[in-house]
Amino acid sequence: MEPRGSTVLVTGATGFTGSFVTARLIEAGADVRALVRRDVEVPGATTVRGDLLEPGGLAAAVEGADAVVHCAIAYGLGYEGAERLTVEGTRALAEAARTAGCRRFVHISTISVHDFRDVDVVDENTPMFGLDMAEAFPYGVSKAQAERALAAVAARGLPTVVLRPPAILGPHPRSGWAFGLARRVAQGKLTHAGDDREKLPYVFVQNLADAVMLALASPTAAGGRYNVVDGHVRWQDHLERLAAVSGRRLQPDPDSPFDQESLRHYDSSLIRRELGYEPRLGYDEGMARVEAFLAGRDLSA
Repeated sequence: MEPRGSTVLVTGATGFTGSFVTARLIEAGADVRALVRRDVEVPGATTVRGDLLEPGGLAAAVEGADAVVHCAIAYGLGYEGAERLTVEGTRALAEAARTAGCRRFVHISTISVHDFRDVDVVDENTPMFGLDMAEAFPYGVSKAQAERALAAVAARGLPTVVLRPPAILGPHPRSGWAFGLARRVAQGKLTHAGDDREKLPYVFVQNLADAVMLALASPTAAGGRYNVVDGHVRWQDHLERLAAVSGRRLQPDPDSPFDQESLRHYDSSLIRRELGYEPRLGYDEGMARVEAFLAGRDLSA
């Protein structure tokens, strides 16, 4: 479906990824509805009150919508809390979308669903984590369970596309891998590991919004699951760029801020081959925008 002239419901529209997706849809001529839990203005969009934890109110939110882009996340809640919002919330929203006859449901998942143990290269065929890892990886497991819940609804007639981004970078106060890391560096809470092997798989939020547009518009995307990775940057180099903005000198730290996941390569050739995805922003240009956003802000607070 073409976004222009279509009605698209976006969850998480007031957050980091959702705000960029909303702006991109509006730019493309879509009529955007933003699902919100409280009275708040979303520039260019119509807000509708609703809560993923209250399935009864979702029917009105999706009524007449052509598509849904599900960006809302639950992070830092532990598995039990994430299960309610991420798994059951996704299931309820998908059921409402299917009943309403939505033509496309784009779900923003994460590469953290992949069970990376004993795997050097992770692609879409890499198995997902199971519930046995819920305590160790609550976020990744909850998103994996949400994908499974979504697949069950899709089997009954809802056209879905799953996008799996890695660390999402961008000029926004809720960008944990840019603004959040810059604050931790400025506060002396994070230093580099000094291990040249460690890499950060990343995507810029503007590029991820482009991937959403491809997922909506491509007639062959339905049923697809795609890793959306722009590239890999050395963890040390990424932190040093953020440290330069804060004016703080990094000190070597023998304790890695990452675990074995940072040694993996995340393949994203499928979305490039099938949907024609090509990142508009490269790492240097994207980080220049992040650095401009960070400049002059009190990162030590």
